[in-house]
Amino acid sequence: MNKPLARKDNKGKVQMSRLFVDLSRELEQVAKILSDGADKYGSGNWQKGKPHKDFFTDALYRHSNESNKGVIDDKESGSPHKGHMIANLLFDLWYENNDRTN
Repeated sequence: MNKPLARKDNKGKVQMSRLFVDLSRELEQVAKILSDGADKYGSGNWQKGKPHKDFFTDALYRHSNESNKGVIDDKESGSPHKGHMIANLLFDLWYENNDRTN
């Protein structure tokens, strides 16, 4: 006898699983960058406050500049510049979402 399946109306809701299905390799690259940063600077260091307003934007632009020159991987970390760009954008987004101005 087949039991009826649970129902859930997910129409119009964000499909978070798409991140892990479609972008698992890319998410792993960003997670590695975050892990390396935690090892180097301490876990959550980026949340302690920005030394200046453009702290993450400057890092984003530096990685973007290297990427635009055709350099794939960051010399220091060995991880993709675009992964570093995503990490810096996530940091800035976190500050915006949490009304952090510094």
